[in-house]
Amino acid sequence: MKKLTFIFILSFLLLTPTIVFSATVYDNTTYSLGVNLYATDQVGDGVTLAGSERLITEFMFGYANANKTGMEKAHIRFYLNDGQDGQPGTLLKDLGSYSLQTDTFYHDLIITGLTILIPGDTFTWTVEWENFQLNPLSLPVFRLFDPPTIGSSGDFLWQYSGSWGKIETTNYFDNLSAQIKAEPVPEPATMLLIGSGLIGLAGLRKKFKK
Repeated sequence: MKKLTFIFILSFLLLTPTIVFSATVYDNTTYSLGVNLYATDQVGDGVTLAGSERLITEFMFGYANANKTGMEKAHIRFYLNDGQDGQPGTLLKDLGSYSLQTDTFYHDLIITGLTILIPGDTFTWTVEWENFQLNPLSLPVFRLFDPPTIGSSGDFLWQYSGSWGKIETTNYFDNLSAQIKAEPVPEPATMLLIGSGLIGLAGLRKKFKK
């Protein structure tokens, strides 16, 4: 009976999921500059995350979709800033293409359920519009906000048109509207403890059956 009780308690402790809450590690959605950016190339923003959470679980960015057809999509990518002079280099994650809303002018595209590990404090997220028309124009636009209230970003954007280059304007700080949430990265020791516990639990059950 004691063995059965011990196995039950151990099973409960090991298999009960730990509640982990996401924290906002970057937020640039408060101060709108009232300016939109038109671009047909892949455009992105290099950001520095606050806090210590580096397992991204949610990503949101703001856009405007004026003369929409219902076919427009946003192709989103995450890059490490390990290229020349800090430009985007290694593709960290290709999130794929997402359909855009067409009911009103301003929108936020929210992507949840992510598990993207950021090795460090900085990375660049980019958007490339797809399925838009130039005549008549149905090109979505980026919304410029500044300053971020959580985390930080340089006063320029990255643009890819065969090679990476900077977009800089004279009168505005070029930061795109975005919000990023993340969870703490599981520590190796914790994962090892859980794994060892499960192995031990299996052994105890086997011994108990005998």
